[in-house]
Amino acid sequence: LTDAVLKELDIALDHHELVKVKLAVGDRDTRRQMADQICRECDAEPVQSIGKTLSIYRANPEKAHEKAHIVLPKG
Repeated sequence: LTDAVLKELDIALDHHELVKVKLAVGDRDTRRQMADQICRECDAEPVQSIGKTLSIYRANPEKAHEKAHIVLPKG
């Protein structure tokens, strides 16, 4: 997990808000740690994790005026 990857994720989250990430790590615990690190460093929320695919979400404040936006349930 490099700085360049985190920067690209940050750009993708700004543009799309919801992003799928493939984690090319075989060990489940390492994948979980990597997912936690991605969410923490990108200030994103995990939405779903299935196998090696992680979906993350971060609201873009510049898009708050648009009609359609995603609201995550608290819990």
